[in-house]
Amino acid sequence: MPLVSSRELLTQARKKRYGIPSLLAGNLELVVGPIMAAEERKSPLILPFNQEVTPKIPMEIGIPLAVNAAKRAKVPIAVMLDHGKSLEDALRAIRLGASSVMFDGSNLPYEENVRQTREVVRVAHALGACVEAELGGISSYSVGSEESGPEGSVTDPHLAVDFVERTDVDTLAISFGNAHGVYRGKPNLDLDRVRQIH
Repeated sequence: MPLVSSRELLTQARKKRYGIPSLLAGNLELVVGPIMAAEERKSPLILPFNQEVTPKIPMEIGIPLAVNAAKRAKVPIAVMLDHGKSLEDALRAIRLGASSVMFDGSNLPYEENVRQTREVVRVAHALGACVEAELGGISSYSVGSEESGPEGSVTDPHLAVDFVERTDVDTLAISFGNAHGVYRGKPNLDLDRVRQIH
């Protein structure tokens, strides 16, 4: 089955109202296991590679591993760079075969996030890849951070509209009380915010 973009998968999921697992592809087991499960369930899958989570596995090994396995799968799979920090990261991932890239400029001032995201989108789209961006600050417990981001780091619905219109980004990661990794205490998820942004 051909490698697909995360946008293709998410567009179908949105139309037909189902979710798609996005499971980190950090090593052989974290690539093969999720693909086997996805095939068994006949489910599409997103395999993101995150350099911060697997610092000892270089992108030049991790992404081709996931891409090669995805191309042999019996279900549609997108391979994605997760939380890339620069245009250079995005270009490396696309050249290694990733069908999608995430540029995370959430720690940048808003206008700089817009500017850099727009440039990543321009280049990635020209190369046939789709782009996810992040607006707001999502806690990163899974990579050892104790912090939940700056005050007011939840995504502003009005800025989300402006951001998407100005960057032409394919998908947007938002902050609504969600976190990466294990929650410390009871989560306080602002689902009304999600609805507003939607």
